[in-house]
Parts: sequence; C-alpha cells; structure tokens
Amino acid sequence: YGNQGCAGVPDEDTIDAGTTSTLPQNTTFAATSVGGSGKVKFILATDETNVDLGCSATTTCSLVAIPIMGISCDPTGASKRLGQSLPAAYLPPAAEAESAADNCETSGSFQPGQPQQSTSGALAVSGALWWSASNWNNRIVVPLSFTAGSSVCSVTGSGAPVQLYGSEIMAEATDQWTPAFCQNPKLFNLSHVQLSEPSARSLLTVGSVNAAMGTNPGQFFNPTVQAPVAIGGFAISYTIDDSSGQPYEHLQLDARLLAKLLTESYTEDSNYVVPYMKESVKYRSMAANPLNITNDPEFIALNPGLPHIGTGVPGPATLIALSELSDVTYALTSYINADPEARAFLNGKPDPWGMVVNPSYRNISLPVNQWPLLDTFIQPQYNTYNQPCITQSPTPYMQLIANPALTLASSELAVQYAHSTAKLNCTPGNPSDPGSIHLWAQYPADKVGQRFILGVTSLGEANRYDLDTAALQTTSYVPDATNQFPDPGGRIFVAPTADSMKNAADAMVLDSGSGTWQMPYGSLPVGAYPGTMPVYADIPTSGLSASDAKDYAEFLRFAAGPGQISGSGNGQLPGGYLPMTAANGLGDMVSATLADANAVATQNGTPKTAASSQAQSGGGAGSNPNDSGGSSGPSSGASTPAAASSSPSTRSPSGSGTALPSPSTSPVAAFGKTPGMFSGLSGVLIPVILGGGLLAGLLAAGLYVAPRVPKRVR
Repeated sequence: YGNQGCAGVPDEDTIDAGTTSTLPQNTTFAATSVGGSGKVKFILATDETNVDLGCSATTTCSLVAIPIMGISCDPTGASKRLGQSLPAAYLPPAAEAESAADNCETSGSFQPGQPQQSTSGALAVSGALWWSASNWNNRIVVPLSFTAGSSVCSVTGSGAPVQLYGSEIMAEATDQWTPAFCQNPKLFNLSHVQLSEPSARSLLTVGSVNAAMGTNPGQFFNPTVQAPVAIGGFAISYTIDDSSGQPYEHLQLDARLLAKLLTESYTEDSNYVVPYMKESVKYRSMAANPLNITNDPEFIALNPGLPHIGTGVPGPATLIALSELSDVTYALTSYINADPEARAFLNGKPDPWGMVVNPSYRNISLPVNQWPLLDTFIQPQYNTYNQPCITQSPTPYMQLIANPALTLASSELAVQYAHSTAKLNCTPGNPSDPGSIHLWAQYPADKVGQRFILGVTSLGEANRYDLDTAALQTTSYVPDATNQFPDPGGRIFVAPTADSMKNAADAMVLDSGSGTWQMPYGSLPVGAYPGTMPVYADIPTSGLSASDAKDYAEFLRFAAGPGQISGSGNGQLPGGYLPMTAANGLGDMVSATLADANAVATQNGTPKTAASSQAQSGGGAGSNPNDSGGSSGPSSGASTPAAASSSPSTRSPSGSGTALPSPSTSPVAAFGKTPGMFSGLSGVLIPVILGGGLLAGLLAAGLYVAPRVPKRVR
C-alpha cells in the first residue's frame, strides 16, 4: 500500500471509486476461470509479523474464504436464509419487487473471462461486499493453530544467547530449533545472526565472533572445525501466471538461461534501448537479442505455452540475485560454470538462435561469491518518460533492471508478492522543494494473472512460503548442442525433492584438506539436484571459555541428532532440508559432527576437522579464494581447466538408477576458480538479524522426479 509503497496498491483494490478502505488489508486476490475454478496462495501470519491479527500459540485464528456473489437478489424475501425469511419490514413494495430483481440480476459490463480494467469506470463483482449477509452467510471457516514462535525465547529464555553467525539458508532450521533450546532449562538461549557467510568467516578469523555457519571451506588463524549441521540449498523460485491467468507450476531452466538472466543479456526495452544498441559499436550484436526470457526460443522450447511479455515489464528480463558476498552465489555460479553450453555462451558463442552475451560480461571468470554488475549503458536522453531521472540520477540501465536483493529473504518477498526489485520508475521530487530531485523507484507489483518474476531463494524459504521452484537441467543427451531444439527432449531436469537432494548429497566428495564435503558440479549424477548445499558450523577448538565450549558442543550434538528429525514442531527439521542421517547415507557426516563436538568441548586445539584424515593447511586467512569478493570484471579470456582433485571420497557417488544412454558430450566442464584477494574486515557486513524463512511447492518438471503437491485453496 501507499505510493509505490511495499508493492503499490493492487489494481484490483482500486475499483471502488479509487478507495482502498473497502477491503480487509490481508485480502488475497486471484484470477478465476470462466467456470469459476482457480487457485491462489495466501499468507499465514503470526503475531510476530501481524500484530493486528494477533494469531499465536495461545490466540487461535481462522482462515475465512468468502464467495463474493454480489448482494441478495431476492427482493421479495421468498427464499430462506438460515431457516428464516426476510423480515416484512425489509421487503420492498410489491410494485418495485420485479424491477428490483431485474436490476439486481442484470448482466455486467464484461464478457465472462474478460479481465476487468480499473480505468473503465465499471464495476466487476466487488470484494467490497464481503460483509453483506448474502455473502457472509456462505463463508468457509478453516480453524488454524500455531506452534510457539522463535520470539518465545525473548521472554522465556534466560542468560546471554549463544550466537551463530552467517548462513541465511539455515534460517528456517534455526527458527524451529531456537525455541527447543530456550524452553529447556538444561540448555541455553540460541541465537542465529544471519549475514553473509564470507563475512561471518572473516569475523571468526579475527576473533570478533565465536562461531560461523556456511558452505565453503574456510582457513582460520585458530584451529577450527567445520562441522556439518544441515543439508539445505538454493532454489530458483518464481511466481508466473500462464495464458489463462493461473499459476504456472512446471518451470524448467537450464544453466544457459540463468547465465543470460544474470549477465543482463536481454534488451527489455524495444522503444529506447534497442534503437541505441543498433547505433552502438559495443552493443550492436545485442540488438537482435530477445526482449526478455519469455521471448527467448530456448525458454519457449523448455516451457511451451506461456504468454510472451513485451516492453516495460522488467521481471522476465532478470533473475533477482544477491548483492552481498554469499556462498549461495558461489554455488549458483559453480553450477553455471560447469555447464558447457552456458560456459560457451559466456565466452562469446551465440546460442543456437543467435542470442549473444552482453559484451560487458564476455569471458567472465566463474565461480564468484558476489555477482558483479558490469554493464555501464545509460539510457539515451531521448527517453522522455525517464528524462528527469536520466538527467539528475544517471544510472546504468541494465543495473536498474538487475538491482539485486540484499538478502535471500528480500528476494523471497519479491517473488512471493510478484514485485520486481527493478527500479525503472521515475518518481518526481517534492514540488514545494526546488532542490529535490527525481528518483528511480520500483514499479508496482505485477497484476494477478499477469505475473512473472524469478529470484534466488533458499530451499527452506521456498518450502515455508510454498513458492514454486524451477527444475534445473543436470544432463543433456542431445547429439548436437549447436542445433536449435523445439522441446526439452534429450535433457534431464531435476526439481528439489528429498530424493534429488539425497542423490546430490551422496555425490559430495570429502576434501581432505579442509574436512568439508564439496559438490562435484562437473560430474553430478543424473538425478541430483544441483542446488543442494551442505552447511557447516565453524567453531574454534581453542580459545573459547569453558561455558561457551560446552554450549557450542551441545549445539553440534543436537544438530547431529534430534535436530535432524523432520517435522513442523519446535526442535525439528522443517521442510526444505534433507535430514543428515545414516538412513540417508550421511552417517559419515553425523560421525564427523559428533567428533567435532568433542573437540570443541575439550578445547584441545584440534588443528583439523575430525572428519578429515589430513590436517588443515596452516596458511593465513588470506589464502582462501572463496572468501574474496566477486569478480571485478571480465577476465582476459576463457577460464582454464582446473586440475583434477586428488582428494578421496568417503563414499561412492551413485546415480538415480535410471538407465540412460551415455551423453554424447561431457555433461560438464571443469573450469578454474577466480582467484582473489582476501577482503579482511572490508568484506564484513554489519550483522542484521532477519526473521522469516520459506516453504516450497517443490514441483517436478522434465524427465525426473515428481514432488509433493503444494497446499492451495482451490
């Protein structure tokens, strides 16, 4: 609500004389088919995020669905409602009854299925009539119950919290674990301070914090274990409406499409940008690129039947990524870098339809843990609509579209509400202040039935908020990848499910140098979900107080045991995570964490992760490229193949068991990492405590796994 506020005022909420006061502010809108069917997701909020409703473990609430059918068209009072006829005092005169019925039942201004336009001056059936007896009497009431939220620890817990810094993909797990700690008198307050994983490792390195959580290996001044505590990951979450205005649920993406989105290779604006590109030496090759992903033949082949979106809608032209340093970005760009088609595109090879990479990103070295915004093109001055902002706040146009999110939670909110982070709206300054300037701002949220937005989220967030998640390509059996293809045939796409995460975890290889398990993006099994990520708790085995050492050891024992029991209750592991158990083939990780817990408890200076048979290298923190900043620009040429690792695996990776022919070409390519300087404290962000998490409509697409059906109102 408000002037472009969080998401602007929905058009559906302005049809009654432009007012927004006629509907409850937690109303959910949806597109309905001609036959009356449809589905929509809705938000469940506790008193932690919606004080007005006040729902909690002690205050019950209900979900109320109200069929809106106008008002009663029974002016004679002939029908009975709840066993009673209309009181005589409310009946119209007999002479007026017939005309009253005719007026009430008259046909509307729109054909069935025709979208209502708020500017037309005519009313569709209005949600403003939700309170009328003829609507309210048909209400459907669903009682809701809530478990105790994480805020319970602020009133029931005692003592200073034991803090863990980092890994936002752990947010949903720690949200459920925290109450189990603070409500147990034998335990302690547990606090998860969410921030960039590289920043958390930097803080731990210099002794500013006692524990960090993340995925990538770290190198620390003090002896430190990196104990596995969870198997989570990232998702490409989306809100997309199909040609009938209903949510699309079977999205398939390959690594090349993700590379196109991240490198700002879609032109987006045919009115101002494309003409400039035709005149520019640098950008001339991009002039023929599709406006956005919905017009890309590659996307259409993988996802047929979706509407083609034109100029002026930024959502389909970008993927909402992260602006901060992140292990998630490192994992995502590792997946992209390992795909031969995506890597060739990044190196300058056109896709089979002729689309080329934005020249600002050509030959970019990957992976990186911070995605760089490299394009410097500023809108031409003849764009009269945005002229004031172009003049007063000249900002690269493609960067305005990409405009990354600060956190995964911010990206999740954008996807959940179909509100692109792109800032292409020029808002005027204060008319009464001659010194005020025009500012770039976000567009309002996409209209229901016309939504299209893609964002990087955690699997835990996607699960908590029932976001749809894309199936990602893992393998191609296409004989000649240079040919145009009309459909997904010969390509394997894997959605995030318990089975696909288990296949990925089973393929992880133990790096004996760091004692951490790493994902072999260059040799993933067919049925392994590429976004699967292990999370480690990095805790020193020297220098902690006896009390802290005891508490952190207890946390590790909990994470390796009770914390891996799946469920929605406090102390359990929520959806979006693979239980780290022996039953899932992860007994070696459990054993490692328990051994690490003993090392933390005794503070014996163990110089290595107990899971590893080889001591960690004793170099300073500056030797770890994973904790450097993102690429500062395109490299001088293509990445060079990396030497094969000699680190042994503690288990043999297994495939999905599906009999498939051998791929004609290697499904991956091994490329070297981007070296970088250790950023030290310059890479440390001010810790920000974020609430929230997510839920996934983990759906399958392509040739592999079928996940659960998401809960919806139908």
